[in-house]
Amino acid sequence: MIHKTAIIAKTVQLGKDVEIGPYTVIEGDVSIGNGCRIGPRAHILGWTSIGRNTTVHANAIIGDAPQDYSYNGERSFCHIGDNNIIREYTTIHRGAEKDSVTTIGSNCMLMAFSHVGHNAKVSDHCTVGNHTVIAGHVELESNTNLSGYIGIHQFCRVGSWSMVGGYIKPTKDIPPYCLVADGCLVYGPNNVGLKRADIPLDSRKAIKHAIRTFYFSGKLKAEALEEIEAAYSDISEVQHFVDFIQTSKRGVLPSRPR
Repeated sequence: MIHKTAIIAKTVQLGKDVEIGPYTVIEGDVSIGNGCRIGPRAHILGWTSIGRNTTVHANAIIGDAPQDYSYNGERSFCHIGDNNIIREYTTIHRGAEKDSVTTIGSNCMLMAFSHVGHNAKVSDHCTVGNHTVIAGHVELESNTNLSGYIGIHQFCRVGSWSMVGGYIKPTKDIPPYCLVADGCLVYGPNNVGLKRADIPLDSRKAIKHAIRTFYFSGKLKAEALEEIEAAYSDISEVQHFVDFIQTSKRGVLPSRPR
């Protein structure tokens, strides 16, 4: 059902069983997949694709131009996967360079008033809390959980299965499986998330030991990583933790005092 007050450009491609609420405007080279629900007064524009069964709530803006002085109207993209929930007043901007992309994976929830900046990449199964701002070129790995009122600095990475508490402003990378809270510090492993992840018990124990060795053993970072890598070379999750830190360009967040 498309409400009679909605404005849909002829260039827009709509899948089957798409619902569009009153006063919504969809324009540009936009495609919307089967079973999507677009709420009232939403604005979807640019070169934007939205996958199947995604719900967009009232007043969300998707695919608008990036907030970047260098942008001059070049074609750039916003790609959104399947089964997402995009709540009211969320904004998602397309890429800032020609043919670049802002990406939202599948099965994500972006809560009210959240923002995803240009060229950001949000992987599958991520949760972004109310009023949280993801700056340009930020990367969220799968299954990250961001609480409300967070501001993530541009070009930061957030590792999979990490949990970030509210009202903080990370300016460095957050390794996988970590819990970040007051003071923008790593407090230890994300124990609740690890249990929910169905990661085998032995792997969970190895992850916890790796995080404690790196952050709380008092060893030099290089020494700690070498020890972790040698002890758990056969556990993929721990190797991901090590690889993430070793490839960080901004460095990783520090830990709370021991």
